[in-house]
Amino acid sequence: MLKVVSQPVPFKGNKLTVGAKTLIKKADEAMYMSKSLGKNRYTFAVEEENVSL
Repeated sequence: MLKVVSQPVPFKGNKLTVGAKTLIKKADEAMYMSKSLGKNRYTFAVEEENVSL
């Protein structure tokens, strides 16, 4: 799974990459944020300063 996740993803003419550690960390942060907001919720963890789309 780590091999697949680490592959670059084409997006708007660029190739995006995410390290497995970073992906797991952000997923964990989003999960705990959702839990703190109550049941049947989902959240996205995005660091605005690292995103330029």
